[in-house]
Amino acid sequence: MKKVIKISLCFCLFPLLCSCGKVGPDEYFDDDSNAPVKAYDIGGTDAGKFAIVYNAYEDEDVARTYANTLKSYMRAYFNQKLKVNSTNNKETANEIVIGQAESRSEVKELLSAMTEEFDWRVRCTAGKLLIVGKNTWGLKKAVDTVMDEYLAKDRPIPAGLDLRGNVRGQFIFPFNSPDCNLRILDWNVWSYDKSSIPEAWAALGDDPRNAHRSKEYAAAILGYMPDVCAFQEYTSAMSGQLLPKLSSAGYRLAWTATSPWNNTPLMYNANTVDLVTCDWHSYTPETYNNGGSKSYTAAVFRHKASGKHFIVIGTHLWWRSDAEVYGSDNARISQITEVRDKAEQLLKTYDAPVFVMGDMNCDLRSNPMKVLLDAGYKACSQTATFYRDGSRGYHACDADNGWGPLTDTSGDGGLTAIDQMFSYHLPDDSFVREYRIIKTLFTLKLSDHCGRYIDVVL
Repeated sequence: MKKVIKISLCFCLFPLLCSCGKVGPDEYFDDDSNAPVKAYDIGGTDAGKFAIVYNAYEDEDVARTYANTLKSYMRAYFNQKLKVNSTNNKETANEIVIGQAESRSEVKELLSAMTEEFDWRVRCTAGKLLIVGKNTWGLKKAVDTVMDEYLAKDRPIPAGLDLRGNVRGQFIFPFNSPDCNLRILDWNVWSYDKSSIPEAWAALGDDPRNAHRSKEYAAAILGYMPDVCAFQEYTSAMSGQLLPKLSSAGYRLAWTATSPWNNTPLMYNANTVDLVTCDWHSYTPETYNNGGSKSYTAAVFRHKASGKHFIVIGTHLWWRSDAEVYGSDNARISQITEVRDKAEQLLKTYDAPVFVMGDMNCDLRSNPMKVLLDAGYKACSQTATFYRDGSRGYHACDADNGWGPLTDTSGDGGLTAIDQMFSYHLPDDSFVREYRIIKTLFTLKLSDHCGRYIDVVL
């Protein structure tokens, strides 16, 4: 019974962490109200006397989600039914505090001692079990540690327990389904190559330079461990900072020529996939290709575990409107038609699933996107079978104004998003299971485009 419950909780938790979902893990738990209550000790006090408290304003609603998950664990293992409150409630003597609840002085103390973005801490002291992360990824590790190492093993939490760690560079988001075996990530990483910190960023206490942003990109990529990444606005300066941080994990660029520079490269994990062939094409005429940044990279990969081939094409289309530059929409039609034709060319040799993605600079209602849709391509934002994030994933992030929070979290089924991922020519036993957008607070400081990825049953 315990194993079944634990798997169910893990499966329902991951979507909530990434999607601001409101479905609680209790909905996946069959309550046995007749089961006897089993004692469980937290710091010398029975757990039944504790309330679970979360910070109502935690990034992405993660603290609330984990509070409810911890509540479900207590029911599953001990039939203890703890109350869950936000920090807006009055403080009680015995609390399990989750997240950056600075209204609790003990939590504020722990946070002040954290110096790195991915630090986490678990401390049991004076009637409080404090589970804290500097960011939500650290919080995830802290909560997982309590659930996996103590609750699941029926080990009492001793008074004076003090655990700490850091999750930078750790793989913390495995597949949500055992059927999935391929993850592809797409991200416009914003080209800011200057050596100075803009005034707006300095005022915020943040740093948009490549040396700093590359560390955070590396943390995000290693946290998700995609098999293939498609990038846009990927400059040689960013590559010089980012690639060395990922090479030890097996990541390689599929297109290695450096002149002219490829701003839309594919990166792959050589531990999980083999590169079969790769091509890069810069769009013409130059009128609709600012600085050579508009292009596509097309590659065929072999998935090592299954032996299956798949095709990935990443692109960045022209960005102006017709009102700004005459012929812009037709330019995008021409560019995406080249992508479609490249896929058909590769399919003559490799009968394999096709995944096209990138910053399209136009949404699904536009004529350029109809080129793909009319050819049978499916927008993953609308067709992923288990979970799909329908928001756009954009926010303020530029040199002049700094960065800001997401403003479009409600979404419209992906219809007005200009970053898209498409699938095509999938066999009956292959499908896109999940389409997710990365919205963690620290990643909002990296680009005006949120990263997004698909999990695929290949």
